[in-house]
Amino acid sequence: MASSEAETGLSSRGRLRIIRELELAGCPLSVYMLEKRTGIRRRAIRSDLNALITINWIKVIQGHVIKYELNHENSKLRTVIRALYEINYIS
Repeated sequence: MASSEAETGLSSRGRLRIIRELELAGCPLSVYMLEKRTGIRRRAIRSDLNALITINWIKVIQGHVIKYELNHENSKLRTVIRALYEINYIS
């Protein structure tokens, strides 16, 4: 199960970019803001977000505008984020 979670979470460049931008922002972001920050098309962002939500790496914040944030309560995601800092993917 854990390897499947890792494969789902890390299987695309887009998912890594989304994780990086949400970590750097430090606050929830809308699909529009993720599109602007990552350069990824909206359709691909939605697909990647859905995959990350499925494995509980991202939380949905309901409101007038739906926003997304990293689920820092997930220990596997915290491990991934630490690794991304260590390899300077996030700085």
